[in-house]
Amino acid sequence: MDNMEIDFSTYSLKELREAWISIDDYVYPDRATEIYLQLKKVESETEEVHFLDNAPSWVITLLRIFFRPPKFYETTFSDVLLEESNAEMKEQRVKKLIVKMEDNGN
Repeated sequence: MDNMEIDFSTYSLKELREAWISIDDYVYPDRATEIYLQLKKVESETEEVHFLDNAPSWVITLLRIFFRPPKFYETTFSDVLLEESNAEMKEQRVKKLIVKMEDNGN
């Protein structure tokens, strides 16, 4: 079942973002790389204009906290920062995988 091919080119930007958030890059490094590359491609092709585009990340984080759907548990600001930090580290790991793959391909 691990060899099941998924065509990420058919995914919407939202679906790619959800896949990116949920993929474990330690367990599925090739798939994480594929999702990341497709996500960056779609993001570059999609013009997203929003009034918060130039806002500092802490403003956006606070707004997400205030306007999030209710949950069964309370998420703290530090939880949100930790999640964002984990996402940034994941992106750095996948970027290193891409460079390594490109070096091995040459």
